[in-house]
Amino acid sequence: MEKSLFKPLTPAQIKNEKKKSNAVFQSRQELAKVIYQMKPWEYVVVPSDIRIIPEEYRWSENFKKKADYKKLITVPREEAMERRLRPQDSVETKLSSYDGKERGYGWVGNRNNTLRLVPLVVAYDGIELLLNAKDEIKVDRYASNARFSVPARKTDKNYEGDLLTIPFGDVKDYERAKTKYADWIDLDWRCSCEDNSFMGNLNTNRVIPETRACAHSVAAYKKLKQQQVSKRNPVSIDPFAFPKKAAHELVQKMRNNVIRVYQNGNDAETKRNLLIGEQEVLLSIAASELGFKNLYFFDNSTRGISYCEVYIGPK
Repeated sequence: MEKSLFKPLTPAQIKNEKKKSNAVFQSRQELAKVIYQMKPWEYVVVPSDIRIIPEEYRWSENFKKKADYKKLITVPREEAMERRLRPQDSVETKLSSYDGKERGYGWVGNRNNTLRLVPLVVAYDGIELLLNAKDEIKVDRYASNARFSVPARKTDKNYEGDLLTIPFGDVKDYERAKTKYADWIDLDWRCSCEDNSFMGNLNTNRVIPETRACAHSVAAYKKLKQQQVSKRNPVSIDPFAFPKKAAHELVQKMRNNVIRVYQNGNDAETKRNLLIGEQEVLLSIAASELGFKNLYFFDNSTRGISYCEVYIGPK
């Protein structure tokens, strides 16, 4: 896998390779709109007096650990099977009211009182990783779980982990297949990357524990779907949203067409790329302005990777 595919352009490269946009913006909401409408060959400079992280959070890390999230519809196990509940049932209700301050979406399991958090940035990164490293991702099923090995995006190491309580179907046993409508609510994951970019070590005195999706667990789940296509137990319910073309283009421009100016401790101005938390805020604003369903969708098929290639295009 070519590691450089995951490395954004530096501020110097952006300035040298692209043309500065004349767009004017005075707020993070206006900035999100400018980035979305900007041409791929243009770039913008965000001055230090334009605040991207919402005012109630002191800095990016604080936002990623304490901000609110959009909660998917979940119900008790028996009711979930009776209603045939799926993640996309939340698109027109729970996910239709983004206000531009969320750190992603999530849900709380039935079997354990743990929040499963999926930042929109991570949903994108998981697909990007899958499309660039699909032959290097290894997933082996055991019972209703799976063990995975996924290459790192920046180093030569591999990260290993488990997908737990996978919502497998059953093409020959309808009654058994119904359990998938409840199993996805208890889907869980563990990864050796211990990615803390949305969790970290801040003591936030959480009411309930959290487990946050990483790009490796998302990519592994998508790869598992692909492997199970022609088998008796396919995976048709997927709580990791696919980015549509609009989301793909927005993330790419946030990472390769934006220079952020900020002041360091000595009040000197420094230029950098957008932080992950800042990207999540701008995606949340885009979901608020454009609508979640115009940026992401939940796939209910068993087709796996070929389906998302329609929106992003193979690498």
